[in-house]
Amino acid sequence: MSALTICIILLSILVLLATLLAMPVRMELTYDGGTLTMTGQLGPVTVPLLPRPGKRTQRERWLTRLLWENGGEAIYKVIGSLHIEFLRVRFTAGGPDPYDAAMAYAHMGAALEALDHFAAGRIEETDLRADVDFCGGDTVLDSCMRLRAHLFHVLWAGFCFGTGFLRGYSQKRHPKTKG
Repeated sequence: MSALTICIILLSILVLLATLLAMPVRMELTYDGGTLTMTGQLGPVTVPLLPRPGKRTQRERWLTRLLWENGGEAIYKVIGSLHIEFLRVRFTAGGPDPYDAAMAYAHMGAALEALDHFAAGRIEETDLRADVDFCGGDTVLDSCMRLRAHLFHVLWAGFCFGTGFLRGYSQKRHPKTKG
């Protein structure tokens, strides 16, 4: 093979890798009536992440605890690259006492107004609504958030999470002794 052919092959691989790393990754979190669902999308492929059918195993509980302990640093490093495409919050204040329902409505209305002010220019589309039910209905919260990042940022978050986990695991396995 000539040097030109090798350069063309390497350039093609580099362009393919750059295209793959720039591919958008979307995640949608939805909370509706006590049920949290999460779906991930990479290009045209959509994968449901939560809830998973069946009972959670010991390993899944361990991984969840590990994510809570070490995931914050990784998310903090990637948070600037996240783009919120859509945010929906629908709150209906209710209860047996109309006064309590009205107060919950006022508090949530103020919180949604502050969120709407914060979201201006940061979130593409918002649907924020607070209602009140004086007829004794239950308080209902329905929300949805759709995030977008590039595959590179997701891989970087995974790398940061992995190094944080290895650092914590190493410190627990080999604790420093005081001399």
